[in-house]
Amino acid sequence: MRITAISLVVIISLLNISNIFSQSLKPYIQKEIHAYRLSENETIVIDGDGDDAVWGEVAPSSGFTQHNPNPYADPSQKTIVRIAYDTEAIYVLGVMLDTAPDSILMQLSERDRLENTDEFGFWFSPYNDGSNGFIFVTSPAGIQVDMLVSSGGLDSGWDAVWEVETSLNAEGWVAEFKIPWSALRFSKMPIDEDQIWGVNFDRNIRRYRERSFWRSVDPARDGFDIYESGELHGLRNISPPTRLSINPYISAYAESAEDGGLGTLVNGGVDLKAGIGDAFTLDMTLIPDFGQVVSDNLVLNLSPYEIRFSDNRPFFTEGTEIFNKTGLFYSRRVGDEGQLVNATKFSGRTSSGLGIGAFQAFTVNDTIENGLTSYSVAALDQTLPNNSYIHAISTYVAREGDGTDALVQGTKFQLRNKANTYELSGSGAYNQHYSNVAGLGEDGYKWSMGVRKISGMFTFSYNHTVESEFYDPNDLGYLRAPNEVGDFIILGLKIIEPTKNFIRLGVNATYHQSRLFEPREKTSNMVSLTMHALSQNFQYINIGIDGQPLEGRNYFDSRVDGLYWITPRWFAPRVRISTDYSKKLAIDIDGGYGFVEDEGNDWKELGANISPRFRVSDKLSFRYTYDFTNKINQKDFAYLIEGPLDGDKSVFGRRDYKTKTQIFSGSYSFSRKASIEARIRHNWSTVAYHDFYDLQIDGTLSPSVILFPNEDGTTDYDLNYNAWSVDLGFKWYFSPGSELSVVWKNTLNSSGGQLPTSYIDNWEQMLEESFVNSLSIKALFYLDYNSVKTKLRRN
Repeated sequence: MRITAISLVVIISLLNISNIFSQSLKPYIQKEIHAYRLSENETIVIDGDGDDAVWGEVAPSSGFTQHNPNPYADPSQKTIVRIAYDTEAIYVLGVMLDTAPDSILMQLSERDRLENTDEFGFWFSPYNDGSNGFIFVTSPAGIQVDMLVSSGGLDSGWDAVWEVETSLNAEGWVAEFKIPWSALRFSKMPIDEDQIWGVNFDRNIRRYRERSFWRSVDPARDGFDIYESGELHGLRNISPPTRLSINPYISAYAESAEDGGLGTLVNGGVDLKAGIGDAFTLDMTLIPDFGQVVSDNLVLNLSPYEIRFSDNRPFFTEGTEIFNKTGLFYSRRVGDEGQLVNATKFSGRTSSGLGIGAFQAFTVNDTIENGLTSYSVAALDQTLPNNSYIHAISTYVAREGDGTDALVQGTKFQLRNKANTYELSGSGAYNQHYSNVAGLGEDGYKWSMGVRKISGMFTFSYNHTVESEFYDPNDLGYLRAPNEVGDFIILGLKIIEPTKNFIRLGVNATYHQSRLFEPREKTSNMVSLTMHALSQNFQYINIGIDGQPLEGRNYFDSRVDGLYWITPRWFAPRVRISTDYSKKLAIDIDGGYGFVEDEGNDWKELGANISPRFRVSDKLSFRYTYDFTNKINQKDFAYLIEGPLDGDKSVFGRRDYKTKTQIFSGSYSFSRKASIEARIRHNWSTVAYHDFYDLQIDGTLSPSVILFPNEDGTTDYDLNYNAWSVDLGFKWYFSPGSELSVVWKNTLNSSGGQLPTSYIDNWEQMLEESFVNSLSIKALFYLDYNSVKTKLRRN
């Protein structure tokens, strides 16, 4: 295993090109803000007015600079921030001055989602390591957004219990935050010396698309991190509080049965969070209930690969960033083999920057003997200077009885220079299987190396990846297919200084070459060129072309080991247009047309996505999405004929493969704490075969003598597929951390039947099938040790 000479030439060439296109950046200027400690007789009432007398004692700070559209320029509006603290919490006051307060945008939405609205937020990095921190954001309407940030990215599933109130006045708007110490992770503060935290403040003025930071952030840098933080001084003599909370819940379900009857179910369970030491947290869930999560976006899958779905279960989306860096933990696996009984997470980070994480879950399948399955994950993540890190993870799936156990171990590192302009990264993983049954196959491994320029007018990335023939992390991870060696190059050129007509301009070019690990046969060469621009009136356009300029070899579509299909050359131009979202009516339009080289057949692929959104008011909005894909005379795998004597035979077909997806969604917010969300989705796919071909040993296709179309032109392999889902939910946050939700779900997933002649004909066929209806109500309560203790003390 070695990086080829070509790879080294590519890296050296990219480094030389980057010097030619270097872009001067504004010199680093450190900023400081000092927190004011409240005395025992000083209090701050969180009402959004910011008129408590104590705020006048707190030193203000300002001096924001634009991130966009005019990098490093003074913002159009002034922002003033103050920070105070006491033994219970840290308080932040943001005063957003505005010369046109009647133009402030403030659309209501659910928690953790901001729509067409102004924003103000900040991050704290208690260890001031440039990598890990906590983000808190609000809008003029008081919508709460919080996220964990680490060198692995943003964790938007994290939800803390904190307060914010806002108000509008003749000079702009005000936001007043109270972040309890229990919501943060930090070390005990010295008595006589400051503990310096990383901090930055962020304001977004929606009508101008203007974003500004208190401590300037490089607009030429790709991605998001908290490396560019200022310093928070003045914090001292604060001890992390006892962190203990429980979230008991009770839920009730009524669901229609296939025989037309009605089934009912009542559930109850509890989640527990307990602080261990200064910075570690233990999360446990007992008898969890995820029946109200949004339905999956089901589709017809004709590929040889498994479809990856998002995990919408809160326990598996919150605070799991330490487990997700390597891609070896695909949380949807937990629960695939049985009913989830309980799950436990332990995570945190020491003052030296060492992150430690452990995960354990059990599922039970009552329909089989020895149906207990255990899922275990352990991870270490060491923060290094300059937003660098080294990470290690181990996953283990143990199955009771004669089931196969699986162990995967992996590591990943990221090293950046002091200016955070260049990055060297790498990863590796090794998997093993254990069983009493013989013939499991060999162990497998994967490794990759990459280099990236992440800041400047010109950026690039190069990555070399190797996956061995038997690499298989899919017991708890996700991999479409192993046995692949790939090289991936991305070149980017962007103009961040506004021009007369455009706010942003950019060009990206990519090249991806892949080949088999064993044997070392080339499989594909993919290219892509994209140009994008944002106009001065906030209209976005993206024009590009993708393609495979040379014939390729697909070893996976055949479903027969060692047998490949020669894939044709193709090119697909595409365009995307997106209008100004601040208008009441906005629309996104995507379109593409694929030209495929196929002698004797007019093989072409069309696709389009049209998505208008209409904002009736700051409380009511709707969005409709219509997406269609039409693959005409497409050739691809149809079915497999098993032959114990002559071997398996792979049969391909020429087909028309059409897919239409419609999504209607709407939301109405009674207040920032109560809203109704609706989502209706219908995915309809039809597959009509015309001819069949036998896949030959040389990768070509020859007319099949096994099966021909029926007399009426149809075949037994034609498909009609429908996936229908309705998710209608009401949610009310009746107190901090507590919520009441009512959800109605209506679903259908069907495949087969006669091909319909029209959408109406298909709908009539759907109505003859059995839809599943479910109505549920769930109450979740938040009980915090510190809050209860404080109330008892006050009483």
